[in-house]
Amino acid sequence: MTTKDAILKVVESHPGIHGVLLVVDVIELIGPTFIGSEYETTIQKLIDDEEITELEYILPRMSYRIKSLYFPKETTFPNPFIKRE
Repeated sequence: MTTKDAILKVVESHPGIHGVLLVVDVIELIGPTFIGSEYETTIQKLIDDEEITELEYILPRMSYRIKSLYFPKETTFPNPFIKRE
């Protein structure tokens, strides 16, 4: 299984997944052939190509660190400032 296939499989099987859990699941699928730099390059390409959606957030007590959640492509996030009827 390729790194790309593993990332897509994991992301598509969750309703949103934290970055750490994503990489752990990908490592389990790929096994000893996992290469960290290839993972980083592949995940960035998937985000750039809109094959997965990344939501970045910063926690108040961890303002020095950006965290991410990953979602299947075409996931949308309702605008909290628009009143729904």
